[in-house]
Amino acid sequence: MNAQRIESLHREITELIDRKELKKAIARLLSMIRQGQDWLADEELKRWETTYKYMLLYFAQGNPDPEREKVYDDLIAHLYRLVDITADAMLLKESPSYFFDRKRYLSYSVQISPEQLQKQIEKLVSDMALTELIDDDKAKAQKVSTISHSFDNDLSVLFLQVWLADRFKESDIEHYRKQIESDIFPVEGLCLLVSSLTLSLFRRFDESKCILLIDACQHNDEDVRQRALVGLLLVLYIHQKRISSFPELEHHFEVLAERPGLITDLRNIILHFIRSRETEKISRKMTDEILPEMMKISPILRKKMNLEEWKQDGSDEDKNPDWQEVFEQTGLEEKMKEMGRLQMEGSDIFMTTFAGLKSFPFFYNISNWFLPFNTHHSAFLDMFSQHSGVDTGMLGIIMKSGILCNSDKYSLCLSLMQMPAAQRDMVANQFLSENQEIDQMQAEEALLQDNKKGDTIAKQYIQDLYRFFKLHPHRSDFFDVFSQPMHLHKLPLIKPLLSDTESLRIIAEFFFRKEFYADAVEVFGELAESDAENSEIYQKIGYCHQMMDDDKSALMAYLRADMIFPDSAWTIRRIAQCYRRLKQPELALEYYMRFDKMSPDNLNVILNIGHCYLEKKDYNEALKYYFKADYIDNSTSKSWRPIAWCSFLAGKFEQAERYYQKIVEQSPSAQDWMNTGHVAWCLQQPANALEHYLKSLNLIQGGWEKFRENFAEDEDELEMAGISLQDQHMMLDQIQYRLEGES
Repeated sequence: MNAQRIESLHREITELIDRKELKKAIARLLSMIRQGQDWLADEELKRWETTYKYMLLYFAQGNPDPEREKVYDDLIAHLYRLVDITADAMLLKESPSYFFDRKRYLSYSVQISPEQLQKQIEKLVSDMALTELIDDDKAKAQKVSTISHSFDNDLSVLFLQVWLADRFKESDIEHYRKQIESDIFPVEGLCLLVSSLTLSLFRRFDESKCILLIDACQHNDEDVRQRALVGLLLVLYIHQKRISSFPELEHHFEVLAERPGLITDLRNIILHFIRSRETEKISRKMTDEILPEMMKISPILRKKMNLEEWKQDGSDEDKNPDWQEVFEQTGLEEKMKEMGRLQMEGSDIFMTTFAGLKSFPFFYNISNWFLPFNTHHSAFLDMFSQHSGVDTGMLGIIMKSGILCNSDKYSLCLSLMQMPAAQRDMVANQFLSENQEIDQMQAEEALLQDNKKGDTIAKQYIQDLYRFFKLHPHRSDFFDVFSQPMHLHKLPLIKPLLSDTESLRIIAEFFFRKEFYADAVEVFGELAESDAENSEIYQKIGYCHQMMDDDKSALMAYLRADMIFPDSAWTIRRIAQCYRRLKQPELALEYYMRFDKMSPDNLNVILNIGHCYLEKKDYNEALKYYFKADYIDNSTSKSWRPIAWCSFLAGKFEQAERYYQKIVEQSPSAQDWMNTGHVAWCLQQPANALEHYLKSLNLIQGGWEKFRENFAEDEDELEMAGISLQDQHMMLDQIQYRLEGES
């Protein structure tokens, strides 16, 4: 059986267990076990099947069975475990995936027990501290290098041991629990332990590993705790159908739920995951819009400025304003401002920048994708030595920077190592300048936030995970947790903690601000259940529906908001818009009139009142409001077009002609020339009409077919104005003859 078929069988049996179709799941699993020739698993499954049959017999007979629920949960848990173990045993022989390739490699490499590895790592930490006592610089550097390489190698082994491990034995569980509680085991090692547990759990659920992750969520160190919380949320999301079958895990989570500050941490992490959904959109904007525009601007700026003169005097006062105009004309300035705003909010705007910098040998080691940034890593010994010439202040800034994730910090340093000294200093100084300004603004903002350090750690770790799942060379072998929206606030264990009004409001408003309207309307709906007299909630529910083109649902929400607070001009105007879009001009008119009384002489509202009368075919009344709009603002064609068209429909062709003449003298569209042709024809000027139609055809997107389609939309109006269908068809033929003649 090949690997693809094994994976397919695993999914099929798992889905049967998820749906609680246990008889069918047992039969399929038994067949799979026998194909894998695991006779111990065969015997275990038979025992559980016998237990299940007895339980069903008692159930059918109506006998009381106080242990039924516990036995049922145990059965499900064991079925999940057996299908995972069976599939993995078969895949170890057949699968070419990165995971099983590493697993086979580890089995042939030098073995070291988890206990021995921990002692070895802790000794290296102690030995590194003692190097400060060495006076000889050369001997000290050599000793530091040896210890650093051994330390980094051992951390990598730790990561692989946990990630590739099958289900933990009791001794393993106890060992790693003590390791998490240890005061002397290095934080970098604990962070990698948490990441390896997380990555292992992504692939296969294991209750004991999950409980260890929950234990890590209560660690005293912020780096460890935040990473564990991020990992736990993802594990609960991926395996949400399994969790209810593991009551002990739920008990451990209940203990965690008592920790002060947990709700704030969960909210912050969930907001960062929501924010990660726009990373791809930001990356596309950088790749498709900003970077190409910058490439275009570069030669333009070279033409507009004398570089040699500019270098001699850096005064801002002497810079040519034409340079700023280049940015404004291309629209690049606004795009850059938008990127700056997103960066200040914590959005991931550097994904594109660093995506091409993940090919260094450093990233060949999977554990390094999850490693907290550390200037003492063996990859940087030459760069960060006192003789390297690198500004140590710059390194400190990189370490503390909140705008770059750990993975990107490593990429930045590895890139700096490749550069000549002069270029490296220029890049470093530019980064320092920008980073210090951003950090200062973020520090001011942090005064208003709780646990800013933890929030930054969580954000950076989520970005590290994002890069791993999107950029790792073997990413196709991993389930990409970022490939779809994750509604983490709705997870069974999380929802009770975030069901308070404050949490729901924060999440709803964030969805709303990020324009994830479907998600926002759902959470606002939950808020409305507990706060039914809050008109603002219904306003936002209505707005979300409107942005999703669901005008009926939007109207219902707006009407509810209007009932609660009838004096909101914003709500009244939105109700009117919905009625217009739903082709109910009479009701739309009623609400536009209400708005007009509250806020007289609003140009757009006056025009919409005219549109409502136009849709009711009350042309004279419509014209009154169009002329009023023209009186309010007669400097643009905003009111001219409706006046011209309404005059045409009302049979006032001379008046229509005057206004269309004003329109075509400015920036006429294809539709303007077509309408001007209609009016000329109705004024018995068919030759002029023909010329106007040809101008319309020259401007229209879509050529003759689109022109013919637009013309056909006005057939009824032309016929009412006295132009027969026969004449219309003849005019269209004449236009085609003219086209052929001109060609």
